[in-house]
Amino acid sequence: MDLRSTPQDGPAAAIDPASPKPGGGKVRVGVLIAGALGAMLAVGLIGWFGFGAVLSALARIGWGGFAVFITASLLVFPFTGGAWGVLAREVNPRTLAIFIWGRFLREGAGDLLPFSSLGGVLIGARGVTLLGVSNASAYGSLAVDLMTEIVAQIIYMILGLVLLSAHLSHTNLGGVFLACFGGAIVLALGMIGGLVFAQMRGLDLFGKVLERIAPDAVQHMQGVKDWIAELNRKPDRLAWSVLLHLGGWVGSAALSWMALNFMGVKLSFAAMIAIESLLSAVKSAAFMAPSGLGVQEAAYALLGQVFGLTPEISIALSLLKRARDVVLGVPPLLAWQALEGKRILRPAGA
Repeated sequence: MDLRSTPQDGPAAAIDPASPKPGGGKVRVGVLIAGALGAMLAVGLIGWFGFGAVLSALARIGWGGFAVFITASLLVFPFTGGAWGVLAREVNPRTLAIFIWGRFLREGAGDLLPFSSLGGVLIGARGVTLLGVSNASAYGSLAVDLMTEIVAQIIYMILGLVLLSAHLSHTNLGGVFLACFGGAIVLALGMIGGLVFAQMRGLDLFGKVLERIAPDAVQHMQGVKDWIAELNRKPDRLAWSVLLHLGGWVGSAALSWMALNFMGVKLSFAAMIAIESLLSAVKSAAFMAPSGLGVQEAAYALLGQVFGLTPEISIALSLLKRARDVVLGVPPLLAWQALEGKRILRPAGA
């Protein structure tokens, strides 16, 4: 799918994270290499622990359990999309529905298209502008939403470290993880402070990134900065966004916990939160790998063993989530392409 624009495409039309801008080719090659290495790692892990064993564990959920898992996964999007939507200029049922759709599209693009995670983020923003949201509102709220999501993820990660430290407190590793926990708190506070400082400075860095990958949106950059500045004076919206993102993170852990139960594996919900929160940190660090390919499987295999999960079960859970991502990711991508086609075929001057 080519998202590059022509001069008549209008504001914010160029959202191709792999477009041939200066340095863009290097990014594209880096993403492709990371994806290829990740795929090799994933296949290697499955082969190491046995294709038959992994597939047997995956088959335990059954078609009925998989259908319930897919349906329940839809319940997370009102949290993650709502966290973005409450930062829009106008907050009403219609705009919230549009931003929930934008998050749905963002996840589909991030999971299925050969981009880094940034590609999915910008495609989601493109999707909401196609449904009438202004560029300033879409990109301004996006910049702040990325910050509130990181803050929520840091809180989630700290919760996971607390639970992991409690689990290992009776072992020789307990002290090591407690030390890591203290260091993580200091690091988290520093990151939050840096994000707040960046927001107060108007997110010039965000503007530079946007200029490279979505040049047609730059003409609206002042409006984006104005909305960011206005959002910084609305702490209630920021707080709601953080809380909703945190609800989305916990909801994702609940889905994984439910899937394990369908597979006949009993694990405490606290343990699942610990695994999922640390997994999210690992995937964030490996953002260049499309959809965390290979990284997710390796992290599941390692973290699962700490809580008594066999590698076969952990990798089967990872593959189950990837199958879910395909089922849920295709419809929003097709709808997005239909919207793009409708815009292109629109009569001139309409």
